[in-house]
Amino acid sequence: EEWLKNNNPWCQLALSYHGYDLYSTTRTFVAEEDRELLEQYNKNKKNENHHYHLEIPAEPWQGNPLKAKIIILSLNPGWQEKYNKDIAIEFGNNGRIAEAIFKEKQRTLLFEAEGFFPDHQETAEAISRLGENYWKGDDNTKGRLSVLKPDAMNEFEFYKKFSVVQYCAYTSKEYGGGFHKEKYLPTQKYTKELIRY
Repeated sequence: EEWLKNNNPWCQLALSYHGYDLYSTTRTFVAEEDRELLEQYNKNKKNENHHYHLEIPAEPWQGNPLKAKIIILSLNPGWQEKYNKDIAIEFGNNGRIAEAIFKEKQRTLLFEAEGFFPDHQETAEAISRLGENYWKGDDNTKGRLSVLKPDAMNEFEFYKKFSVVQYCAYTSKEYGGGFHKEKYLPTQKYTKELIRY
């Protein structure tokens, strides 16, 4: 566990997680050791659906994989313009919500998150909505995890048990294959060690 914390390639990026631009036209959210390969990858891919969206926060995991009892492995966060751009801009216009989301994403990257969602209901709902309510659901639909929750169980205690670890932390509409002449991004090599833990 100490090695994972001490060698975490996301620390520098986590410290930049502040402000209101959950969708940014002026900065990218990239671990520096991944930048060159990602930029080359996006430049070489003709199909824009395969491009990685670096204008939104990277998400190598959600929850705390060092504390979770159940780890879900996923390819990468999917890009949905309605959520990743439009709702991110909406939340950015509400500075308080944007700051709370960034704070939780920062805590997550630094292994300080208590669970899949924070214990603060408004922030948890905003993070869920930003992620298209995929895991938690909303008033109209059940999320992938919420269907497993026993009715009598406290929601925060339930979500503490889970973490999702992404094969690639960067969002794309479609998976476009591996990286030219490199099998993995440097951060993916770290993710392999995290999963082995």
